[in-house]
Amino acid sequence: MQRGFPRTHRFAQARVVFAVAKARCDEVFSAPYSVNLWSLPPELEDTFEDRWQHWLDDAETWGSFFNEISAAPQASLPAFLAQLDAISQEQSDAARTLGRSYEEKAVQLGSVDSVSDELLSMLAVGFACSEPGRLAVPFAVLEAAE
Repeated sequence: MQRGFPRTHRFAQARVVFAVAKARCDEVFSAPYSVNLWSLPPELEDTFEDRWQHWLDDAETWGSFFNEISAAPQASLPAFLAQLDAISQEQSDAARTLGRSYEEKAVQLGSVDSVSDELLSMLAVGFACSEPGRLAVPFAVLEAAE
């Protein structure tokens, strides 16, 4: 991808990863009135799209972040996200209490009024309940949408 997108190839790779993750999560588990890391309310998706262009304009600044992610150690997901400062120690600790649903396909984080940074972090760290070949999709129910 670098040859076709010399300045923004890492962002192009990220877009592909996002699309695959969304498709796989939708295939494994989808609940009405819920959100997951790859299926957020439209206004939040729009805000993300608006920010995406700003990040592309400043692509060089993101180089070290992409390098850290591409060199991800074999540490646990909570430990790696904490290393990146993407989650707090409290969120890392909370990840240990999460568990799969009885169908083994989801990790319910409860009901929320809105999507917050805290929820986004927990939606990310909730993937730690997955195992190779056994995806568990972290989700929360949006009370306002019910």
